[in-house]
Amino acid sequence: AAEHYVEGVDLMLSRNYGSEEEFDKAIEADEGFAVAHASKAMMQFYRGKGADARASAESARTLSSGASRRVQGYAEAVSLYVNGEGPKALARAREHMNEFPRDAMALQLAHRLIFMGCSIAGVPNFPPELLGFLKGLEPVYGDEWSFLGTMPSRTTSLVCSTNLCGWQSVHLSCDPITPTPRILLPTYFSRKAIT
Repeated sequence: AAEHYVEGVDLMLSRNYGSEEEFDKAIEADEGFAVAHASKAMMQFYRGKGADARASAESARTLSSGASRRVQGYAEAVSLYVNGEGPKALARAREHMNEFPRDAMALQLAHRLIFMGCSIAGVPNFPPELLGFLKGLEPVYGDEWSFLGTMPSRTTSLVCSTNLCGWQSVHLSCDPITPTPRILLPTYFSRKAIT
């Protein structure tokens, strides 16, 4: 079960296909594997399978009731997320990350909630918030590949950082001389700006 879970996490964090199937294999090998249910719920929710995600999250919450605080915190944050409680999910994920900063899946969830800005978690000016959150974790993660994938390049600078709940956008620029394998966030428009 653990091998399938780790493979699913690696696939999800590297944004490759097959993580949901690996989580299924982990659950098949150990039906009581709460974090596999929670991670599957996140993947299902990303893929627009809301009802399935909520069912998986409920399984994770039920199964985590007698588990460690780490398992319970992650399952609770995911459950809040897939049940439409973005601000509460972000608060719970941050609380969880304070105690367990190396939980890469909780980091993935918090990153997504902050990045989605006012349309999901109520973070109206996400770039400084996201960069501050990630910079705070940089000493813990160092050069770990999944973390580096969440960080804009060290050469990235904020050009415009306005309120995303209006029509404004955020532009980040990157020094083309120093390319890195990190994700660059070119432009993000809030949901309000798109509608």
